Amino acid sequence: MPFNSLAQIMKELRGRYPALGARWDEARQLAQWEKAVGPGIAKHTKALRVEEGVLWIEADHPLWKAEVHNRRAQILEKLRALADAPQMHLITEIRCTDSRRW
Repeated sequence: MPFNSLAQIMKELRGRYPALGARWDEARQLAQWEKAVGPGIAKHTKALRVEEGVLWIEADHPLWKAEVHNRRAQILEKLRALADAPQMHLITEIRCTDSRRW
């Protein structure tokens, strides 16, 4: 079956392999982290992974961890707004981990 675009290929793969489609959506949401939080917070945090609806991030200082915690509802709303498809509303919670390894 010939494909005309990458979108068609992804649609076909999502149909055949639902788990691949879910992982693709998670990766796309991770890529939206900086847009969702802005450059100031993004400079001090890093989106790591999505597991069962939980977005795990790393913060380089406890103050940035608290900032994300306090803004989590706003950040989730922004991530949902940036999602380009209804099935991408995968993230329901944000959890932070401290990391001073950066």
